[in-house]
Amino acid sequence: LRLENGEVMNLSESQEGIVVGQKDIKYSGTRSSVVNLGKIQNLELSTPKGGQYQVLLSDGTKVWLNAASSLKYPSQFVDSVRQIELSGEAYFEVAKNEEKPFFLVSNGQTIRVLGTSFNVFAYQDEGVVKTTLIEGLVDIRKNNYAEGTRLYPGEEALLNTTGNLK
Repeated sequence: LRLENGEVMNLSESQEGIVVGQKDIKYSGTRSSVVNLGKIQNLELSTPKGGQYQVLLSDGTKVWLNAASSLKYPSQFVDSVRQIELSGEAYFEVAKNEEKPFFLVSNGQTIRVLGTSFNVFAYQDEGVVKTTLIEGLVDIRKNNYAEGTRLYPGEEALLNTTGNLK
């Protein structure tokens, strides 16, 4: 876990995940703090090759981060939107909040979500970004483009290195 000031904290492999609270971060199912945040800050959770980790974001969104992946997110969502960044692969169960839409930026695409479950495969060296919708609806667009595509449950979108979104 990398804090905004650059400090890196190695999280316990014996714990399955962390919970981001108002002023601190705890291991899932425990009361003891991993770190006291003191203020709202930008965080980055990274997993090594072969590793996996879970994070419960401050809005109630659950993320399962796969091997060799990283997730950038604020400790608290204070803006009118909830936006995070992914490099690698993760499964999301996004907490519904129609007043604060959820945006995921990953390797050339942006996904807009109101509350749903989906998987994103966005490793830099793979040449393709795959988004698979489990339930709900998501809108996907290439970064910096207004138009995109809508996914329905069971559908998958592919964004390749040439910029084609299918």
